[in-house]
Amino acid sequence: MNKLIKNLFLIPLLALSFLSSTNVIQAESPIYTPQNSAFFFDVDDVILDKSSWTIFGIMLKHYRTAITVWWNAKQFDNPLPQKGATAEAWKEWGRNNYPALEEFINDIQQSKTPNMETIAIVEKLLDKEFDLYEATNMGTDEFAEHKKKNRFFERFKAGKTVNYKAQPIIKKPNPKYFAELTELAPNIEYKIFIDDKLKNVEAARQAGFIGIHFTTAEQLEADLIGMGIVVNEHPKKEKSTRKIPYKQLIALGLLFFFFKNLHNRYASY
Repeated sequence: MNKLIKNLFLIPLLALSFLSSTNVIQAESPIYTPQNSAFFFDVDDVILDKSSWTIFGIMLKHYRTAITVWWNAKQFDNPLPQKGATAEAWKEWGRNNYPALEEFINDIQQSKTPNMETIAIVEKLLDKEFDLYEATNMGTDEFAEHKKKNRFFERFKAGKTVNYKAQPIIKKPNPKYFAELTELAPNIEYKIFIDDKLKNVEAARQAGFIGIHFTTAEQLEADLIGMGIVVNEHPKKEKSTRKIPYKQLIALGLLFFFFKNLHNRYASY
């Protein structure tokens, strides 16, 4: 009889422990709103795309220019712009040394076209009244030309480009770049940085940004859906398969065993 009383308390408690273990308390994820969040978009290869075939055609058109520039720099000890220089620095060097180089660079810059899938995401964020900023290594003059051609940039609140005339040149992933970027929105709690180069994303995270590594617009939208920022307008149809609730079945089995055992013992008296 003592064993029966012990089972009376032990088995139900064991069953309840299985049931309670299914309700795991998870830490709440942040709620991103226009009041506490802002987005910082890279431009090249995120908002603006370059066609590989177009660039290849431009390289074929200007291959003599590239060879001549390299040869003249070697022969006449005319140093090329420093490593990391922006397009404006190269264009200025070309004006002074080899004018055809400026045409070469202009052709590459003008070949950039908007990534319409990314623009659709940008429009969604703007419609939700999030503040958007450009965070690019593009030179100030080049970006001004793209801004004239692509009016959607006017809806960005501000941005950071690279001043090629400054010494030293500060660009991503330099921590100073992100310190200056932070000053554009000092009171924003969640600064969400989007870039196609992983080294820039990692540097942004170290500077306190939420970094999203851009690979495709579809991937970016999936990340933003996961963060609860945009709504999935095209949900995938899932198979109507349900997960088997193993823990609940075990708990019910224990309770069944207990009551059956209890019934058999009392029936024997």
